[in-house]
Amino acid sequence: TRINHEEPQGSTQGRRPLHASRATLDATSPIDPKSSSTAYPTTAPDASLKLRHVSGYRIRDCRSNLFFGPTHDSLVFPAAALGVVQHIASRAIPHQSFFTQHKDDVVALVYHRGANIVASGEIGLNPVVHVWKAPGAGDEKPVESLATFNLGKGYKGVAGTACHSPDGKYILAAAQDNEHSLFLFDWSKPGSPPVATVRGGTTPIVDLAFNATSASLEFMSVGQKTVRLWTVDLGAKSMTSRNGVFGDKAEQQVVTCVTYLATEQVYVTGTANGQVLVWGKDGKVSKACVSSHPGAIFGLTALAGGQGGFATGGKEATVQVWTSSFEPKGQLIHAQSGSLATIRALDSLGHKLALGLDDGTIATWCLEHNHLLVHLEGHSCAKDAELWGLDVVDAKHIVTSGDDATVLVWDTHTGGVVARARLDGASRCVAANPAKNVVAVGMESGEVNFFSLPKLTHIGKVAVSKKPISVLAFSPNDHGARLAVGAHDTTIYILTSADGHKYTLLFTSVTAEGAAKQETNLAAVKALKWAKYTCTIGWATRGIWEEGQDGLDINACDRFQAGGSAAKETDPGLIVLGNDSSKVDLLRYPAPFGGRTTTGRKSYGGHASHVTQVKFVPMASGCIPLAGWTAPSCFGRWYLFAGDAVIAVAAGSKRD
Repeated sequence: TRINHEEPQGSTQGRRPLHASRATLDATSPIDPKSSSTAYPTTAPDASLKLRHVSGYRIRDCRSNLFFGPTHDSLVFPAAALGVVQHIASRAIPHQSFFTQHKDDVVALVYHRGANIVASGEIGLNPVVHVWKAPGAGDEKPVESLATFNLGKGYKGVAGTACHSPDGKYILAAAQDNEHSLFLFDWSKPGSPPVATVRGGTTPIVDLAFNATSASLEFMSVGQKTVRLWTVDLGAKSMTSRNGVFGDKAEQQVVTCVTYLATEQVYVTGTANGQVLVWGKDGKVSKACVSSHPGAIFGLTALAGGQGGFATGGKEATVQVWTSSFEPKGQLIHAQSGSLATIRALDSLGHKLALGLDDGTIATWCLEHNHLLVHLEGHSCAKDAELWGLDVVDAKHIVTSGDDATVLVWDTHTGGVVARARLDGASRCVAANPAKNVVAVGMESGEVNFFSLPKLTHIGKVAVSKKPISVLAFSPNDHGARLAVGAHDTTIYILTSADGHKYTLLFTSVTAEGAAKQETNLAAVKALKWAKYTCTIGWATRGIWEEGQDGLDINACDRFQAGGSAAKETDPGLIVLGNDSSKVDLLRYPAPFGGRTTTGRKSYGGHASHVTQVKFVPMASGCIPLAGWTAPSCFGRWYLFAGDAVIAVAAGSKRD
């Protein structure tokens, strides 16, 4: 059976919820004359959120942004608009600390181990570089900025690459402007203008490395068929360069990464052709080495501990270790068997390597025992990919799906992936039916795929529409025997199943009483008792809209009431929402009034783009985690504090 609705004004098919509309919402017109704002307080709730854990990290268009901390027990990396320090001594319950003062995507991050100082740079119209100290395990204090440097308008952001000087005093950052400008800052002088700045050239700079043994400040920049060696004159506040010469040792080619080997006192670079180039002190290639990587080299790091040598990372999650004489040491390492991900970041400490993969995975590899430990996972982060699918399986598990053609089941306690499955295309939404151990995945192709839990075994699919599927909901009062499917052909389809596994097309929003009818009068739906409340436009959610917002500014919401299924629709509770302003907002529920103002809500950042989905997760202990999302590569779990209760949360956005 199918139910048709009018096509929303200005909707972007396949990218927005079915209810999306560009019509500006009137937050003051009366809905229920018998109601008053006195009965429903418009003040902000007493409860608050605290970010606990982020999964996945920003690497798809970056280099060298993953580092060990002072010891093997911590890792430093960017995720969304956050700087993250993950303490990995206890893998069962990972603890993370966050630097939260960025306003946009953190695309460049560097760490100086000697000073325990992090520098992180963001994109945006008025980008900044923050300097902060990496906190230790168990440190719950907010991470404060030690220094902030503004690149100025027009520079578009830090270009995903930056580095510390050998002594840690200076920070070098490349901008994304058309002239690919370079900035050198003295972080001991917060807010001061750059020590030196210069036009970097006509091609983008993809990586930088300082000469760690030179008495003066020298560094190398690399990019598309371009290598430059730079010298900093602190007295003249200038930077001058000369071109590197490929000569007869190697053809001129795209150079993808660079590091300096202090033991050998040379720069080495990786290339798109899979070669390793060694650069002499005269600025010429002295040796070209052929690697075993299946394609380009994107990750490069000197081996720590004065042992000499280095390691490279590339496609298919491969790592190659090299000796100080620039010969491969042992066989090519496949860090993840069968993986198509590319290693784009490497760091070395002792006998361990930290690996950053472009599918959002962070792992460590023990060179001594040839052993891999995965510490963080995420959805892959292809350009312009988004993540919209999120649902709750039970108190211990969340399921997600996205444009990367994967479905993942997550452990809400550890943040790890416990099951994954491949799709044959991009997904827009997902719904879980724990009563029958089934997950439904809505596809951009108009199909609905079904998987069994806990292993995500594919059990079938139904061709529902020729347009993308944007929303799914299992019926709550018959163990999910029916599945409502909302498509971008403005139709709601109902699928039915006799056994909870094989669904066929049968016959709008489903109430707890099981009725199936469309009601256009908001006042009339006030008394209805909903099994879930995830509709952003309704009597109980009028107050979530602020002045000037339209039907596309809030992407998702979810309700929590202490009484659970026994609660009345008008009983007090909480509602969380994700919006296009990169915020997760927390309000009182119901919220039929108070739109136009920000005083009735608490807002939380850290997300670098639209927050596409949010969910409360029921916990066996009575605590309620909330799940929301930030992107193909990242999501975070928030904890909600309400009196003595602790409520866990996950949240994120589409472009991290």
